[in-house]
Amino acid sequence: MGHVFWDKSGGINYFGCDDPAVDADLDKAVLTGDNDLFVAAATKYAAAGCYLNFSYNKDWVVTQKWLTGVAESHNIGANELNFAKLGIKS
Repeated sequence: MGHVFWDKSGGINYFGCDDPAVDADLDKAVLTGDNDLFVAAATKYAAAGCYLNFSYNKDWVVTQKWLTGVAESHNIGANELNFAKLGIKS
């Protein structure tokens, strides 16, 4: 998830914030699966202050009707979905 939200090239960088050291750690971590690199990237990202809690949602997610697994994938505290638990209705 860090690559998607924190990396300049990840796709969902809400604030357009970029730290080249974070990008480098994430690039290596995605290729190797090294958890220590993901932790290092998260630590650097937190130190950079490139994030904000911009909403407070107790329990709701708006999705398309064809998306399945939303309830199982919903992480209420983090305002995001676990992509691995989502599916598509056939």
